Amino acid sequence: MATTHGYPRWLLDCKQHIGDSKEWNAFLRELHDAIQQQLTESHVQYFTDLSEPEKDLFMQRATKAIEGGSVSGSLYKKVSLLLDQGLNEEVSRQLLEDSPADTKSDMVIDNAEEGAISLLKKWPDMKYKLQVCLNQPLTVNIRHLAWKLYLTNTKARKKYVDLLNSNPRSCISKYDYDISQKCEQLLNSEPTFVDLEGSKGVFYGLKAILSYYHAIQVTKSRLPDVEHLLGVPILMVATPNLSRRDPPNSSVMALLVEEFVTFMESRPGFVVDSGSQDHEQEMRGFVDKVARYLKEKYPDTVPIITEKFTPSKGIVVLL
Repeated sequence: MATTHGYPRWLLDCKQHIGDSKEWNAFLRELHDAIQQQLTESHVQYFTDLSEPEKDLFMQRATKAIEGGSVSGSLYKKVSLLLDQGLNEEVSRQLLEDSPADTKSDMVIDNAEEGAISLLKKWPDMKYKLQVCLNQPLTVNIRHLAWKLYLTNTKARKKYVDLLNSNPRSCISKYDYDISQKCEQLLNSEPTFVDLEGSKGVFYGLKAILSYYHAIQVTKSRLPDVEHLLGVPILMVATPNLSRRDPPNSSVMALLVEEFVTFMESRPGFVVDSGSQDHEQEMRGFVDKVARYLKEKYPDTVPIITEKFTPSKGIVVLL
C-alpha cells in the first residue's frame, strides 16, 4: 500500500479533495463567524491575541456551536462520500495492479484499518472517537493500538523499569511460584484460551505482570483468582507481538506491565469491591451513563436489556 509520511496515499488524496470542496469552504466561513461571535462576546479584538490553550477552547466551542447545522451536515456527507470513493478506488487499483489473494471486502477492511491507525498515531487524543465501535468487533491491530492509547501511563512504566534496573527481586512476588502454577493451569485448562496454550511468550508475560503487580501491592494475601483472569486479555491483545518460543523482550514487557497496572488502578470502586453499599451511588452513575448512551446510539437494544435484566431494579429504572 502506497504511503506518504505514514499516511495511505488514498487518504491524503481524500484530504485534498475535501479541502477543495465547496462544502469545506462553507464550513470554514461558518466556523469563522462562530469564532468571531465568541471574540465579540469575550471583548477580544483579535484571535491572535489569545494564548494557544484559549485558541483551542474557542475553536472547540465554535465547532460545537455549528455542529448539527445544515452546513456541518453537508460537510459530513461530503467527507463520507469522498472517503468511500477513495477507499473503493484504492481497492480497485490494487485488484487490477497487484492481483492480491484477498477478497475485495478483506482489502477494504485492511485499507480502512491502515487509515484509522495512521490517524490515531498522529492524533492520539482522538481515541475517544472509537466509541462509535461500541459493541462492534475491532481488528487486532486497531485493538492493540486502542489499548495502548487508553492504558498509557509513563509513571507506571518508569516505576517498573527503575525497579527492574535497581532491584529486580522487588519486581517478583513472594508468591511467584503460586502465580506461575495458576497461570499455567489457566492457560492449559480453559477452552477459551486454546490459542494461547503452549506459548512461552504469553505464559511468561502473564506470570511476570501478575507477579510484579502483586509485589507492588505490599500485601500478605495471595493474588485473588479473578486477577489472574484479568491479565489474560492484555496478553491476548499483545499476542501478535509475542513469540511462542521465547519470553517477551524488555520493551514488550514494560508495555504489558504499563497497561495491566493502569487498567487495574483505573477500575471504579464498585468493580473492585462489588456488592458493597459504599459504591452504590457510583454504580448508579455508571449505569445511568451507559443507559443514556444506549438510548442515544442503540435504541433497539434498550428493550432487550430491560427484558433480560428485569430483576435488577437499578438498570430497569434507568432504562
